Amino acid sequence: RSSGKPISNRQIIEDVRRLVDVGVRDIKLYFMVGLPGETPEDIAAIPDLTDSIRQIFVDTSRAKKHLGTISVSINTMVPKPHTGFERQPMVDPKLAQKNLKELSRRLKKLSNIRVSFDGSQWAYRQTLVARGGRELLEMMIHIAEEGDSAWQAAIRANRQACDRLVLNEQTAEILPWHFVSRKGA
Repeated sequence: RSSGKPISNRQIIEDVRRLVDVGVRDIKLYFMVGLPGETPEDIAAIPDLTDSIRQIFVDTSRAKKHLGTISVSINTMVPKPHTGFERQPMVDPKLAQKNLKELSRRLKKLSNIRVSFDGSQWAYRQTLVARGGRELLEMMIHIAEEGDSAWQAAIRANRQACDRLVLNEQTAEILPWHFVSRKGA
């Protein structure tokens, strides 16, 4: 699914082949789950693309007698301010976690692949911080004072407000971060 970066798998594979041909030994691939409009086919394409890239490494490494490493990082899309997704809901964390586990399972079957991902609850927290305004101030102060272990209880105590911010499309004309300038970014 497109994140606004119109690069085909074919182009990615060609670019990786050129990198490996000039001596790049290791590569890190970044993927996201939970993009708006994502389909099961989009999820299934991640291990397929990764395997195609892995095969380039294997084929090239035979001649050079060194097999590089492919690191794959998969994370849940966080709809952050000042992006094309700022008003989009975050995917349901349970679905994101299911997709992350399935991808991890499929990718770990491939040799020479290292897989890492942040859990969907971490993406939920990031979305909450990215979208929250004054309505979450007291909760955020409490978490800051109590430490990371306070997150779960704070979210549980404020579940409706948190879910409204994270799991729903943001329809307000003015968003809490509208006054933040992107100049110089």
